[in-house]
Amino acid sequence: MQRNKINCQKCYHSFVVLSFVLLAAILLQSWGISVKAADPGNPEQPITTKISGQGRNVTLTINLESYSQATSGRLKIRYPKDLLVLSSTQSGNLWKVEDLNTGMEESTQKVIAYAWADTEAKTNAGTILTLNLEAQNTASGREITVETEIVELYSQQERIVPKNDKIIDRLRTDFTVTSSQAGGAVRTGDDTNVALYVLLGLGSILVMVGLVRSKVEH
Repeated sequence: MQRNKINCQKCYHSFVVLSFVLLAAILLQSWGISVKAADPGNPEQPITTKISGQGRNVTLTINLESYSQATSGRLKIRYPKDLLVLSSTQSGNLWKVEDLNTGMEESTQKVIAYAWADTEAKTNAGTILTLNLEAQNTASGREITVETEIVELYSQQERIVPKNDKIIDRLRTDFTVTSSQAGGAVRTGDDTNVALYVLLGLGSILVMVGLVRSKVEH
C-alpha cells in the first residue's frame, strides 16, 4: 500500500513537470519566440561594408563575416563618377581565384565588378576587398552614396541568400578647393581687352603729336 502511494506521488510529480513543459512550449510558440539554435553556416548578412573618409580620401572596405561558409560569389560596387575617382584597390587574398574589373560604367555611375572562387568554405572573418577613392572638387560638402551589390553568393553548390543584397553607404566629404585646383586663373572682374586699349592709346598719342608738328611748321 505504501509502495503504491509512493508510485502515485512520482506519477503526479512527473505529470506536473510535463504540464509545465507543455505550457511553456505553448506560451513560447504564441509569443513567437523560437528556441531553435542559430545556424552558424547561414548568417543573415555574410558580407558587410564600412566607409570612411578624411579630406579627399575615401575608403570602402568590404568584409566577410565569420562562419559565412562562402566559396564563390560576385559583387558590384557603384559610385558617382563625377564625385569619385578610383585611386587603388587592395585584395584581402581570401580566395584562390579572383577577377577584378574596374572599367565598367552604368549611366552616371562607375562600376567595379569583383568575382571569386575557391574549393574550401571560409569559416573565419576577413577582408574581401578595399577600395581607395579620391573625391573630386564637385564632391566637397556633398553627400556621396556608394552601393555594394551582392550579385550572387554560394557555399559549394548551395546558394546563400543575404538579408540585404544591396548595401548602401553614405559619406559627406568636406575639404577646401583652392583656385588653382578649380582650374581657373585669378581674375580681377574686368574682362576688357587691355592690349586693345593700349594700342588705341598709343594711336591717339601719335595723332596728337602729328597735329602739334603740323601747327608748328605752319
